[in-house]
Amino acid sequence: MSSTFFIVFNIFWLLIWAVAVIGIRHGHNLAYFAAWFLSVAGMANAVVHPVLSLVGGAYFPGTVSAPFVGVACFWLFLKLSQSTRTTAR
Repeated sequence: MSSTFFIVFNIFWLLIWAVAVIGIRHGHNLAYFAAWFLSVAGMANAVVHPVLSLVGGAYFPGTVSAPFVGVACFWLFLKLSQSTRTTAR
C-alpha cells in the first residue's frame, strides 16, 4: 500500500467521523452508523495490531497506539450504547 493511499484513506475516514459528530448533535440518526463503525473498528484495531506484531515477529505500525485507541473506542461504544438504548413500552 502506498503512503499516499494510506494518508488519503485515513483523512477520508476522519472527515466522515467529524461530519458524524455534527450529524449526531443535530439529531440525524444515520450519523450514528459512522460512530458505531468507529467504536467497533477501534476495538478490533486494539486486538489486530498486536496480533500482527506477534505473528510477524516484528513491530507492526500502530501497535503502540492501538491499545489507547481501543480504550477510547470502548468508551465510545459504552456511550453509544447508552444514548441509543430503547426502552420497552
